[in-house]
Amino acid sequence: MARLCGVPVRVARMWSESDGDPDTPVRMAKRAVYRWLLPRAATDVLGVTAATLDFTGRRDRDPRFRVLYNGFAADRIVGGDRHAARQRWQLPLDAPILGYLGRCSPVKNRPFLVDVHRAAQVRQPDVRLLIAGARGTDDITQVHPDVIHDPRVVLAGDVEEIGPVLAAADVLLLPSLMEGLPGVVLEALACGLPVVANDLPCMRELATLVPGLTLVPLSAGADRWAEAALEQAALDGAERERLRQFMQSSPFTLDHVSREWRRIWAPPAQPTPPRSLEQSRARR
Repeated sequence: MARLCGVPVRVARMWSESDGDPDTPVRMAKRAVYRWLLPRAATDVLGVTAATLDFTGRRDRDPRFRVLYNGFAADRIVGGDRHAARQRWQLPLDAPILGYLGRCSPVKNRPFLVDVHRAAQVRQPDVRLLIAGARGTDDITQVHPDVIHDPRVVLAGDVEEIGPVLAAADVLLLPSLMEGLPGVVLEALACGLPVVANDLPCMRELATLVPGLTLVPLSAGADRWAEAALEQAALDGAERERLRQFMQSSPFTLDHVSREWRRIWAPPAQPTPPRSLEQSRARR
């Protein structure tokens, strides 16, 4: 419709490396139609990672298909007072805290966090788990109904600001089954917080661009995740500062990303119409 109405800039933004639906004949036919329509309708097809572009059936020689990463806003990660954040959720100052930020959704795989925490407790009994995110906690409590009575697990629910959660944690966990380019990973790294994430295509790409990201496949099990989480939670202050400094000069800053968006949104230059003979004489 935008093309038919003459809109000069038509951007298709790809956020995920899959639509999450099974490969039924109907769904595969719909994808084929969408992939055929995409280059005929959009002036730009932008993926948050190369993996998201792969899902579009991108054309490697078509310059309209390209990656434009998400950016992080520094003002979203303010309020990072470690002592105050831990007091807020009654977390001990000297215990390692495994953190998570994300909504209640099957694709986020949040019950696995409890498995990782219990495996970590075998190695370090005082370890805590802090889970924050919108839409309730039914996904967790249905799988682990006893978790609400565990004093070492904090189900913080929805939070207005993510800064305190990132400040309270020593490591961020991301066990998602599918992602695009999660902003919380960028925000965590910008706070100097290391991340242990599922070995997804988008995370593999990100790991080649930034330090502080440890990839562990879900198939490795909760024990391997616990080992990696505790190892990263023990990262020293110098390494955390290195993460912060790196992210501040990376292509993931909001200033860099917004400049790219403004360049894309600028309508194409219109050709100057030729002057008439009368206009040329008048100019002379």
